[in-house]
Amino acid sequence: MRTPNLPDSDFAPHGPLDVYATSITAADVVAMESFLAARLDEVGARYQATAPETRIAQSLYETAGFQFDQLKDTLTSSPDRDTLRERLNIWNGLVHALQPWRGTPGHDGERWRLMTWADETTAVQAQRRSAQRQGTT
Repeated sequence: MRTPNLPDSDFAPHGPLDVYATSITAADVVAMESFLAARLDEVGARYQATAPETRIAQSLYETAGFQFDQLKDTLTSSPDRDTLRERLNIWNGLVHALQPWRGTPGHDGERWRLMTWADETTAVQAQRRSAQRQGTT
């Protein structure tokens, strides 16, 4: 894909290593959706329906809306490892999508951070493998 001529919003920051995909809740999804919907409403109020700005906002709405629906689908009561990995990946994608708004009112910069691990077990296993490779166990 060609790189568009847009300002760099930097990379989304990583959150604490002890926050896992298992901690993502329906309330988190609603908060992200509400924040994005309010930003898109601002565009809709400023531009005509056929304006390029409105169309790009519609594109973002459709793309992010699909991701939000997928994220909601992963919020089962006892998700398996693949579902948690999917939840983690979708979350991180949405965090990246909301990165240009970091620091603006309503953006939850403390909560909307990248996550590394799907759950505590995955983190512990990875740390154990790393220690074994380094010969410290």
